[in-house]
Amino acid sequence: MKKLAFSGYYGMQNYGDSLFQLASVLGARAYWGVDEPVILNHKPQGVSFKSLSTFEPTLILSEKYASLLRLYAMIVDSREMKTVVFSGGSLFGESRSLVMEIFIKVFSHRRNFFSAIGVSIGPFKRLADERRVARLLKGFDYISTRDKVSFERISEMGLCAKLNSSADLAGVLPLLSKEFTSPKPKSSKVNREFLQIGFSPCNVSDDREASFRFCEVFCNWVSLLSSTNCHFRVILIPLNYHYYYGDNKLISFTEHKLQSLALPYIINNFNGDIIKTWQSISYMDFYVSGRLHGAITSYLNSVPFFLFEYHEKCSEFLDFINMPPESRVLKYISKDLLYYEAFNRARLVSLDSLLPASRFSEIASSNFLGSPFCDPWNATLS
Repeated sequence: MKKLAFSGYYGMQNYGDSLFQLASVLGARAYWGVDEPVILNHKPQGVSFKSLSTFEPTLILSEKYASLLRLYAMIVDSREMKTVVFSGGSLFGESRSLVMEIFIKVFSHRRNFFSAIGVSIGPFKRLADERRVARLLKGFDYISTRDKVSFERISEMGLCAKLNSSADLAGVLPLLSKEFTSPKPKSSKVNREFLQIGFSPCNVSDDREASFRFCEVFCNWVSLLSSTNCHFRVILIPLNYHYYYGDNKLISFTEHKLQSLALPYIINNFNGDIIKTWQSISYMDFYVSGRLHGAITSYLNSVPFFLFEYHEKCSEFLDFINMPPESRVLKYISKDLLYYEAFNRARLVSLDSLLPASRFSEIASSNFLGSPFCDPWNATLS
């Protein structure tokens, strides 16, 4: 009988979600002693662990029917499980997933069946949404959050679950796999003729205008940088390949803008391979990211970075690692000059002033080490 499965907001061809999946599987093996944890429905590219799926949705099906079939597959594939863990990301906020809510309700009669690690709770604009999430989590056995504000919210919900305040799941990867710790060649950054400046946009679904504007501001900044006789090349790194929610249009927009400004660039298109994407970011001299996990990857590899604060989760991460205020700009700021100044300061920020990446990884490991599954007397996974 299979024992443990992970589920989450997977299948959207998003780099961060793929990191969640890999961190979950490796963490379950290393910290919980589960030899064959599985992922329900989807598996990222570039890795070799198991993915259990009765059904894989395709673009041929409408979203409505794909969701119904995905729900059916999750229920069928979970019947033999002893535990299902929701791992990583903004799973429990104001945006509803009827698939997840029905799935949880179907197995609500099973005691200690559900847990969650590395998740955000909220933000909530309406009290009704907060109460809905509290009801959803009522029967959970263990919940570990990835930021402080999420832990504060869930602590006030009156749940019976064991609660833990941790960090983003991606932070644990350098502790678990040599693919995320392998030393860079000595020649990777030494004696370069030009700087490598990485850029990853983000398709902010509720503010597309801000998404394109961020790309334009970045291009204008590197144009100004070129006028200072700084020799560089822009590396465009897509982090989401989804046909609708992904960043393809933003990458094309940025490419055309760089061409019009006669600026050197290349596109590192790895089609969702998370190992190659991680390594590509690690080779940058400076990295500007519209997506949270591009910035986290940069931080864990000691690469100076700027993160577009389009969401609370981005701000919470920057607060967590003590990023200086002068290297940050909130999404609603309209003055391009403030972005230029923040880019310049972020490029030169002293990494010694931030929370050490090794400490962040240790905190992230508490997603696993703080769980009841690490208790030798706990029979949930036995």
